[in-house]
Amino acid sequence: MGEKLKSRAGISALIFVFVFQSWLNCKPYRGGELRTIRSFLYGRFEVRFKSARGSGIVSSFFTFYDNVSSLDDWNEIDIEVLGRYEKNVQFNTITPGREDHVELKPLSFSPHDGFHVYAIEWTPNYVAWYVDSVQLTIQVGEHIAQLNKPQKIMMNLWQPTAKDWAGEFSDTLLPRYAVYDWVRYYRYDPENGNYGWGNKFSFEWEDNFDYFDTQRWQKATHTFEGNNCDFIPDNVVFKDGFMILCLTTPENPGYSWIDENDLFCDGFELLNAYPNPFNSHLNIALNVKKESDFQISIYDLCGNLVNEVYNNYLCLGQHILQFNGMDRYGKDIHSGMYILRIDSNYGTVRKKVTFLK
Repeated sequence: MGEKLKSRAGISALIFVFVFQSWLNCKPYRGGELRTIRSFLYGRFEVRFKSARGSGIVSSFFTFYDNVSSLDDWNEIDIEVLGRYEKNVQFNTITPGREDHVELKPLSFSPHDGFHVYAIEWTPNYVAWYVDSVQLTIQVGEHIAQLNKPQKIMMNLWQPTAKDWAGEFSDTLLPRYAVYDWVRYYRYDPENGNYGWGNKFSFEWEDNFDYFDTQRWQKATHTFEGNNCDFIPDNVVFKDGFMILCLTTPENPGYSWIDENDLFCDGFELLNAYPNPFNSHLNIALNVKKESDFQISIYDLCGNLVNEVYNNYLCLGQHILQFNGMDRYGKDIHSGMYILRIDSNYGTVRKKVTFLK
């Protein structure tokens, strides 16, 4: 019995040491990464997404050969949106020896304010990058021939340690979210293709993120040198037809769909919702910068629709609309917290509001 107790004590000590060392090795933040199970050799890869704003933050869409045994195996093609920049996007190919071929390109809009379509075309002879169907750059030459390994499609949101690249970071920004609407893959088909530059590609599949397709995707559970985050499954969220990558503290992982750091988007700004708390009427003040159809709604904290405040067109300028404190059946709502949601063709804004009788 004494030997068994000693043995159990030894095992417990080893477990304690392992857990303690794992705790010491944990990164200070939690990020999210989604990757395909399948790998692809050449093709056109498209995504529609809105990046996360903030210095020290990177939102991405890229391809990567994930069976690297040495730097000589490295194959990677990147679209990286750095939260520190309001009107830039970075493109990169990383070839054997981990050689970077970086290009930072200007945009006419902020990628953090609304959804845009980004694309990579990868062939044996060139890699080209597109934003909203416009080719922004192309790389050719000897290094492109070195991109010859099958790669997975990946998306991640993370916090780099490289301050000179990503910028200074403060965790007062957290949580942050990058929101992905869909991903499309077109196989490289130079003989019979009908899409992309020179009709070299043929459509194969699209994922609208209506649900988590476990036959196509994996949620990452790793980290890497230079990343202040551990990637965790809880920070890859499928909700309302979107895939949402989250950057959080360890204490508050996952997605809270109310992000009051983003009260404006590319097409409009929520100036105020007042009085808050309210007990009769809630005034909703908007500054419309791009004319659009608008849908303004009130939801409860479970995401259930309470009432639709407005569903029509709004022209340029400032507008004040009112919510009368009633649900869609004409009954007074109960005291408590609600979500004001404003949707236009250019983005979505949400704000917490409180009703008190």
